[in-house]
Amino acid sequence: MDGFKLLIRWPQIAPLGKNAAKYIMLCRLHKKMKATSDVDYPAYGVTGPAQSANGKDGRNGGSPGDRKLAQSAEMYHYQHQKQQMIASERYMSAFRTST
Repeated sequence: MDGFKLLIRWPQIAPLGKNAAKYIMLCRLHKKMKATSDVDYPAYGVTGPAQSANGKDGRNGGSPGDRKLAQSAEMYHYQHQKQQMIASERYMSAFRTST
């Protein structure tokens, strides 16, 4: 008899579980949003011009390691873009010859 009562009450009980799941998901979302808004630093980059120790704009200032890292990153970016352009040209030439 208890199984029958549960079967009859199921349409009344199911929305409670659904609402509980929604509430838990909204609480988690709110917690994540609050955590991201409470940081004291920008998400990326610098918000203004950097000042080096000698008072210049910071492009030539900084440690030699920073300059080398920036140069390496720029070279990597250049080579990656170049490889993408070559691959695109090869693809287009293969596409043109196949049709």
